[in-house]
Amino acid sequence: MIEAVIPAFEELWFRQRMLCDEATMSFNHAWGGTIPFPEDEWKPWYDYWIVNHDNQRYYRYLKNENGDFVG
Repeated sequence: MIEAVIPAFEELWFRQRMLCDEATMSFNHAWGGTIPFPEDEWKPWYDYWIVNHDNQRYYRYLKNENGDFVG
């Protein structure tokens, strides 16, 4: 079973890991590949996508039955 969850701020490490993973970001090769997401960008990103989404943005992590992030 997969569950969609709102990530906690401190869980943005997962987004950071996915964006810097060459295999995950291979679809973006023509536009530069991986994307940096340093910790100093986390708060404004989180505020925009999670806190102040104005019912116009939706962002979730996917967790498997073991509680591991899978997407």
